[in-house]
Amino acid sequence: MDGKPLLLFLLLIGLLYGASAQTQLANTQRQSLQQAIEAKQWDHLPEYNDPLAAETLVAHFGEPLGVSSYEMACLGSVLVDPLLARLHDPDPLIRKQILEVLTNIYCRDENGMDASDPRLINTLVSGMADADAGVREKAFYNACTLISNCEISQEAFARLEQAVVEAISSPDTHIRKAATRAAYVFRAPAVRNALVTLLQSPDAQTRQWAIQHLGYSHEPPAVTDALVDALHDPEIHIEVTLALARLGDSRAIEPLCRLLQDEAYCYEAVVMLHRLKVPQAIPALLSLITSRSVPAQDREHAAIVLGEMGLPALNPLLHAWKRAASHAKPYLALALAFIQDSRTIPLLRRYLYQAKTEDRQRILGALSYRQDADTAALLKTLAEGHSRAVAVEAIDNMSSPPPLSLLKHRDPRRREAVLYNFATTYGPLEPVLTCLRDPDVHVRAAAVYALRERIPDSSIAEALVPLLYDQEVCFEAALMLARQGDARGAEVLIAALRSPEKREDALRAFQQIQVSAAVPMLITLLKDEDNNICIAAMRALGAQREPTATAALLQMLESGQRDELVWVLIGALSNTGDPLVVQPLVAFMEQYDYENAFYVNIDPAVKALGKLGDPRAIPAILQAMESPRNVREEAVPALVAMGDAAYDPAVKLIADPRPWMREAGVTILARLGKREAAPLLEAALSDPDPEVRAAIVDALDTLHSANAAVLVPPLLSDSAAVVRQAAARVLGKMGEKAHTPALRRLLTDPSMSVRYTAAGALANFGDEQGLTLLLDAAENGTLPNRKIAITVLGEVNDPHAFDILIRILNDRTDRHAHEAVANALVQRGDTRAIGPLMELFQQDYDYLGAIESALRKLTGLSTDWQLREWWLKQQQTK
Repeated sequence: MDGKPLLLFLLLIGLLYGASAQTQLANTQRQSLQQAIEAKQWDHLPEYNDPLAAETLVAHFGEPLGVSSYEMACLGSVLVDPLLARLHDPDPLIRKQILEVLTNIYCRDENGMDASDPRLINTLVSGMADADAGVREKAFYNACTLISNCEISQEAFARLEQAVVEAISSPDTHIRKAATRAAYVFRAPAVRNALVTLLQSPDAQTRQWAIQHLGYSHEPPAVTDALVDALHDPEIHIEVTLALARLGDSRAIEPLCRLLQDEAYCYEAVVMLHRLKVPQAIPALLSLITSRSVPAQDREHAAIVLGEMGLPALNPLLHAWKRAASHAKPYLALALAFIQDSRTIPLLRRYLYQAKTEDRQRILGALSYRQDADTAALLKTLAEGHSRAVAVEAIDNMSSPPPLSLLKHRDPRRREAVLYNFATTYGPLEPVLTCLRDPDVHVRAAAVYALRERIPDSSIAEALVPLLYDQEVCFEAALMLARQGDARGAEVLIAALRSPEKREDALRAFQQIQVSAAVPMLITLLKDEDNNICIAAMRALGAQREPTATAALLQMLESGQRDELVWVLIGALSNTGDPLVVQPLVAFMEQYDYENAFYVNIDPAVKALGKLGDPRAIPAILQAMESPRNVREEAVPALVAMGDAAYDPAVKLIADPRPWMREAGVTILARLGKREAAPLLEAALSDPDPEVRAAIVDALDTLHSANAAVLVPPLLSDSAAVVRQAAARVLGKMGEKAHTPALRRLLTDPSMSVRYTAAGALANFGDEQGLTLLLDAAENGTLPNRKIAITVLGEVNDPHAFDILIRILNDRTDRHAHEAVANALVQRGDTRAIGPLMELFQQDYDYLGAIESALRKLTGLSTDWQLREWWLKQQQTK
């Protein structure tokens, strides 16, 4: 028998087995990598230094790894060399992915990578000249990402800028397109000049790309002059017109008015005229709103633009009204409603009674922006007329409190409407309190509603108490009393706990008041099948500070709960303030499976133990710091809250082999304010980790170290930017002018943060050079530069710093800087900032949360409703 078939069969089996084993090995490696990435994301791995595994990960690019480029980037520097080694892969999709992961690695704050690294800059520059158009576009896009989000050196910035300038003039259409799209982050003259040159390109699409950038930038007159010259180009005149309008150039008005006749661009032209608000556009806008052929949306927008022009548009509008056809009058009336002038009142009074419902609603909405007495009288007349619908709409649409006389109107529905208006406009308090005794139950309920979110006031509580005996509104009154921190409605609220409809609101009320009689019912509700009810009951029990309430919550902790309930339960236990909860919480942390469990429950547990401030919790908190590094954010303040008992553990942390633990120890010692710790920290200034050294520099300042004036100046030459920055900041606080020459040398430091911190320190010395650098960067730098400069201005003593911050805040086109400005104003603690911040707060801006947070810190108020009421009172007292 021939043995060859058998031999071939065995060989085939061997090959298949080998391939299967190799695939299984690769799959196992990828699985372990994915687990490592997930662990790194949650900071379970303090360090990740497995070069072989990183090479395996990069080798499997293009395969379904199950993780994104952003997730891969969390592995940090260990990926850089394998990525660079595969940079010349023939597959353009792989090259794009490498660019993406590399950029993300350097942009992640957690990685601490120097974004000026020549390896990254070289990769981006070479990517800009890649043979594949998609790779080139990715390189330009990632360069923008890097510049917008990272601190890079002047040299790196200049290299990227030069690459963009060269690419803008490239004969390759795809390169030109990608480069012009990337140019928005560069404000250098070379980039602007290159884009202006493209306006002469024979390719219309190239000219359009250049215009799109030039029209969205604050450019010098030479650029706008070049755009004006391009207005005569029939292929791009529309784009040029819109670009000029965005730049606020009045030479765009005439071509914009012509665009109003083009149905495709009419709406956009109206938008741009709205931005310019110039009287020259009035005739064209009037023609638009009186035309039958123009869409209603465009006519309405044109009417708003005319109305917001104010008095210059009044006479043309009144003249047009006299000869206008019926189809034009709703839009003319809308424009007139915006203009605060007594001549519009008789006309609007007559028209509103005959207007269609939708037209009347628009006009009343416009009237709500007016604050004059004539408008108030008009709305009062409407409310007291024969049309109830008009009255209610007028009251509901007013932005200022309606006439107080309407609270005495014979129609209870109108009194009710006024009260609901008071709930949003914060009118005077006394008339609302009077309405709590109104004979109509709906009016009484509206009066209670109007009091919600008001600043706590004893007169409110006293006026609400009689309503507890009013069966129709007693529950609403009890809820309102609880909001005021008054427990006199407790009996009503306990009864409401038995009602499925009222139960959840009643539970929220018990989170604000302490009532022993409510505890048994609250304990019963812990077993409710509805998670929302169970959670609310936990929080209510935590607020009661009763032994039986604490025992019930501890029993829940011992019995084990689902993740979504445990963090609420821990928070409730911390609110009890009972020392008995410390040991169970410590036991919970000691038994926690750090390797396999989701650590989110540890974070609130650490915070809870810090709130309780019991030293028995120190070992458990230190143990928590051993594993998930993010727990440090809660662990450090928790240990500080332990007071003197945390001193010795913090001293031991300074000798820990892990740098993040040493840094935590330094921070704790500084916050404890123990001056005897200064010699220990001074001896540790040679720590190999720069973050630790920087923390020690700040700690020496906090502890007022007597040797800081000698030890800190040499650190201005430290190899790590973070240490140089800390040294500059501390020397600025010391205020010793002898350090001026050394700080001036840092004004050319490669690190942007160091440069601006040194400039802030010099500004505190009264040095004009430092202040000039900061002011220029805050107004004219790229976004990362501006944010750092603005932050430093929050700490500078010079009065010009406040003025420049307010000027940036008032620039409504510069939303991205508002968050940084709000934080800087809080840092300064200057109450003059409240007015500009309130004006911005009352508009819908991207960073409204930062503005509100700043106002809360400056005023001490807790809710946005209270902020608005407080501000209204301030305005009324002027």
